[in-house]
Amino acid sequence: MSAKASLKPVWKGDYLIIGAGPGGLQLAYYLQKANLDYLILEAGKSSGTFFESYPRHKTLISINKVNTGIDDPELNLRWDWNSLLADEGKPRFTDYSEEYFPKSDVMQEYLQDFAIAYDLKIRYNTKVTNISKEDEFTVTDKDGNQFRCRYLIVATGYSQQNIPTFEGVEYCETYGDVSLEPEDFRNQRVLILGKGNSAFETAEHIHDKAASVHLWSPEPLKQSWDSHYVGHVRSVNSNLIDTYQLKAQNTINRGTIDKIIKKEKGYTAEISYTSANEKRVIDYDRVILCTGFKGDNSLFDDSCKIELRHCGRFPLMTSEWESTNIPNLYFAGTMMHSRDYKKTMSGFVHGFRYNVAALAQILKVKNHGMEWPCYEIPAKVDDIVENIFRRINLSSAMFLQPGYFGDVMVFQDNKFRYYDDMAMDYLLEGELGQSQSFYTITLEYGNSSGYELMTVDRDIEWKNAHQTGYLHPIIRYYEKGVLQREHHVFEDLENEWYLERYIEPVREFYKQELKFHNRVPVLSR
Repeated sequence: MSAKASLKPVWKGDYLIIGAGPGGLQLAYYLQKANLDYLILEAGKSSGTFFESYPRHKTLISINKVNTGIDDPELNLRWDWNSLLADEGKPRFTDYSEEYFPKSDVMQEYLQDFAIAYDLKIRYNTKVTNISKEDEFTVTDKDGNQFRCRYLIVATGYSQQNIPTFEGVEYCETYGDVSLEPEDFRNQRVLILGKGNSAFETAEHIHDKAASVHLWSPEPLKQSWDSHYVGHVRSVNSNLIDTYQLKAQNTINRGTIDKIIKKEKGYTAEISYTSANEKRVIDYDRVILCTGFKGDNSLFDDSCKIELRHCGRFPLMTSEWESTNIPNLYFAGTMMHSRDYKKTMSGFVHGFRYNVAALAQILKVKNHGMEWPCYEIPAKVDDIVENIFRRINLSSAMFLQPGYFGDVMVFQDNKFRYYDDMAMDYLLEGELGQSQSFYTITLEYGNSSGYELMTVDRDIEWKNAHQTGYLHPIIRYYEKGVLQREHHVFEDLENEWYLERYIEPVREFYKQELKFHNRVPVLSR
């Protein structure tokens, strides 16, 4: 045994969480509620220290809709994208700010209060420098202290800036260190690499003073109102698009930076267009990298090097958010987005809070023999339909993680076991999905490509509901993981499915389902 491994740890237990951001705090809440043994290690002096630095211009793009006209706390979570989940219903972020796009320092205050409210077990000022594994994990901090655990959960987020490798990249400023003073850009020509929210946020901050702002990246511009993905460019950051389209000296381009050359004054960028056989040489006064973030994989030594994906930026993980090659190593928070990258909302609090709740349940089932919570529904058409529509009109997980989270209904002993808010890929890849026959209930977007968002022709015939491009309920029936049938419910203007024209086709669907299976008589209440 090595001398390093023989040191007595300052803590030894079951679950060690690295990071006291929203993902780490959310998991700790559920572990503590289940009376499980855990500890959080946090490098900063308080929870949520990421929000001290980011976003750089201090405005969140996660919405905070306080005035909804609705009293139900679960339903209100659909428009509260910053609160963590808690059975007690508090604290809620909506009590801290009424701004639709709140300030980032409010998020940090809220997270610290959440940790205090539930007396979560956190060791602050503990910066992890190494992670190793033999039979168990050993985590070492900057002071040489060691912590050992059976199960390790990394919740550090994507805290490292992603730096490209083209020649001359060392001459570029980064999103994390560029000046926040607009006056510093007066009458300058500025190249920003990237076309995501950080790039547009930076451009929005400086374009009043700059002579011109050019955004370049190889990928096409994607806007959230078209894609329904909140990580694409949001309208709050999109004023530069207007200045480009109206020829106000700013441009948005597709291309790859081949080289940045430093001159006596300023820089020259050599650029290859992505969508044309053309190269350009353009002079700028400064170049800023807004090229995204990645995880800090340097923490893992050779005993537990994790497999990576998305150009080495994100860990590769199973449908249980466990490392594909290091058993008992899990990920929580933003890092969970590796599974649904740029598809649904796991990169954001309002998405991953449901992932983390599911992860906590997975850990309880796998490691402690607990049962996944469910309740029974009589095998009667009216009872089935009533519960389905109650859930699609209420569930915040189903609404905010479209197609990624949903409900599951399993027939057993002349009744249905109903599971709320389960991750669909976990279901379909797991034992239940592979061995049982079941129904899933989800909210999903249809194919909206090929039409203008505000000029869609609508066909309200229920039999054509599968053609809708907007968010709508879908019921699917599987036999041992194989899809057999599905039924679409038409979209609704306000996402409220209470009208009889939505309900009656589902009632008829389940009448036929119960007859087809010949399992129980078709009965009304």
